[in-house]
Amino acid sequence: MSYVHTITTSYATGIEGQLTSSAIAVTSDSERNYDGAIPGSATANYEIDWAITAANLKSLLILSTIAITIYTNDKSTGSPQDTIAIAAGVGFCWNGGTNPFAGNVTKLYITAGAAPAGALKIRCLLHQAT
Repeated sequence: MSYVHTITTSYATGIEGQLTSSAIAVTSDSERNYDGAIPGSATANYEIDWAITAANLKSLLILSTIAITIYTNDKSTGSPQDTIAIAAGVGFCWNGGTNPFAGNVTKLYITAGAAPAGALKIRCLLHQAT
């Protein structure tokens, strides 16, 4: 089965309006997604079972309704592999260049920066075929 993620980039100015818009379609054979609730700031290091092989990553979107910090493979109080700050409502999008993960990911630990609970979406496109 084939999966496609489309990343759209546009540029506009206040005077001229939209100057350009382009889309990149990324296709691969596997997805690893997540949709779930995130406890508010009363809970640090909320654990999510989400694992990927970093070398297989083709496209990634992380979107949260509240500001969060994601730690990979270990809690913030331990030795996390990666630390990624996500602003509320602002997607973290990757589809090439330096991989956002230093190595394979076995778990995510989420710490929220706001008291109300929120929602988290992760869309990940992977190449798994051998």
